[in-house]
Amino acid sequence: MNKQKQYDGQLAPGTEIGRYRIMSVIGAGGMGCVYKAHDQELDRVVALKVLPTGNNADPTAIQRFVQEGRALAKLESKNIVSVYDIGHEDSFAYIAMEYVNTPSLHTLIKKRLLSLFDVLRIVQDIAQGLDHAHQAGIVHRDLKPANILVGPERTKLIDFGIAKSLESSSNEAELVRTETGVLIGTLNYIAPELFTGAKASPRSDLYALGLLIYEMTTGRTAYVFDSRYEAMKAILKGDIKITDNEREYYPSSLWRLMEDLIQLDPGARPSTAAIVVERSREMI
Repeated sequence: MNKQKQYDGQLAPGTEIGRYRIMSVIGAGGMGCVYKAHDQELDRVVALKVLPTGNNADPTAIQRFVQEGRALAKLESKNIVSVYDIGHEDSFAYIAMEYVNTPSLHTLIKKRLLSLFDVLRIVQDIAQGLDHAHQAGIVHRDLKPANILVGPERTKLIDFGIAKSLESSSNEAELVRTETGVLIGTLNYIAPELFTGAKASPRSDLYALGLLIYEMTTGRTAYVFDSRYEAMKAILKGDIKITDNEREYYPSSLWRLMEDLIQLDPGARPSTAAIVVERSREMI
């Protein structure tokens, strides 16, 4: 690797990892940094997710990182970013993925740029991506606005960093379910059954999709809290507020879909993402 200076824990532009040359930082999170990078062998731009693997690295994080690469590599959908390469160089592991230069759903919600048609198209695209993943035996487990990229033609799911294989052994399932006894995922979007010890399932992802519909239509997150305990109490209660004006602005069929998806009992939710695809198509 080209030994260039790091800054704020990130790799400087020009640093080389394998055949990839770092161009700029895209974002950072609990599962490593994502860079815009140049694949010097195939002469194309990629999104390169990099995780330090030196002596101080968390072995659980490394295992989850490898799991993400393997999970994504199984999936071939126009609504999920493609994985090109998984590798290791010096003290870094990396996943080279399709580079998508479009805003996240989080950005669009903040700017309130979504029409009814946009909401339905995004819901349909997310559900199609989830349906493909679920049929391949993969549950995303961290569906949220920041992990969804919205382009003019299609929406793509990213960041399967805590994805769970439905065929995992009990030890692997425990690895992705907890980290030092704490649920992994974004509290605002965790399905209520996961707080009670149930395993993640496709219907857990569908619950999060219901909350995304709420957020896209109202411009606010469904739950606001200051602690994990408050989050659990609010989510298990399931009391989500919708104003009369909001109900009048969007069709009742959309609100019914949202309410079906966020049922506290996972058995009361739609059984598959394919059903959500069909119901969203009927509204367009």
